[in-house]
Amino acid sequence: MSKRKTICIFGESPLAIEYAAFCAQNGFEVHLRLNEDRSRKKTSLPKGIKKVSKASKTTQLALELTNISLEVKKKNLIELDKNLPARIPIVSSSVTITAQEQSSWLVHQERLVGIGALPSLLEGKAIELAPSSGSSETAVAATKEFIAALGKEPVIAQDSIGLVMPRILCMLANEACFAMMEGVAAGKDID
Repeated sequence: MSKRKTICIFGESPLAIEYAAFCAQNGFEVHLRLNEDRSRKKTSLPKGIKKVSKASKTTQLALELTNISLEVKKKNLIELDKNLPARIPIVSSSVTITAQEQSSWLVHQERLVGIGALPSLLEGKAIELAPSSGSSETAVAATKEFIAALGKEPVIAQDSIGLVMPRILCMLANEACFAMMEGVAAGKDID
C-alpha cells in the first residue's frame, strides 16, 4: 500500500481552498496556509485539509497560489524555498507574474514551475504549466505527474504573465461587463 503524497499549499482564498479541496478529493494529504486577511471572517476548511503555519518536512510538492499581492507571494515563495529540501518542486501561479521573475527570488531557482491558476479553472480538462528558462526537468516532470494525478492534462505554455486560459477567461469576463454596461443584455441574461 503506497503512502499518500503530501501537498503543501500557501495562498489566498478562494483559490487556495479550491485547490486544497480538489487535491484532497484526488487522494493527496493537504496542508494549507491561507494568506492573512484581517477583513474576512474565519474561513472554514473542507474536510480532510490540515491547516498549518509552515510547510512540513513530509511535503512532496508545494503550491503557491497568490495572485493579488506580489509582496505576499514573494514572502511565501522565499519561505517555502528556505524551509523545504532543494529537491521539492514549488509550483506557483503565474497569472500576475512570470515564473522566471518568481524564480529570481529563490535560492533554488530550478525547482519553480509556473501554472495558470484562477478560481474555477479546475473545472476544465487541462492545467497549463509554464517552466521558466531555469526550471529543471525533474521539477517539470513532477509538476506534470501532479497535474495528471489530479485527473487533468498538463499542457506546456510559454512563460508569460497570464498564460493562455486565464487571459481568455478574463477577456470573456470583461466583454460580459461591457455588454451589460452598454445595455446589450442584463447581467442575469449574460450569466
